[in-house]
Amino acid sequence: MADITSTGVEAGEGFDPARRYLRVTRRRDDGMVELDYAVGAPEVYVEMILPAAAVEDLIARERPVLLEGPRTTWTAEDVANGLAEASWSLGDMQGHLHKR
Repeated sequence: MADITSTGVEAGEGFDPARRYLRVTRRRDDGMVELDYAVGAPEVYVEMILPAAAVEDLIARERPVLLEGPRTTWTAEDVANGLAEASWSLGDMQGHLHKR
């Protein structure tokens, strides 16, 4: 039985360079959108911050699979090795830096 990640995409489907993935992680009050964008596999992504209109253009042009929910599903081994606690994002760091 294949593992299903929180994205609803079967884990281990293989890398497909023609497939795109996009997850909106935050819509900011200043009109900017924080998102994760991946090519080939949803697990390997870049964090981006774009104006909302640019995100709409990206979606129309690239037609990515739109992902929802948390970025990843942690295995028991990941948790035991501390990987779940070590995870952070650009948005997490920006929030931390602005509190200073």
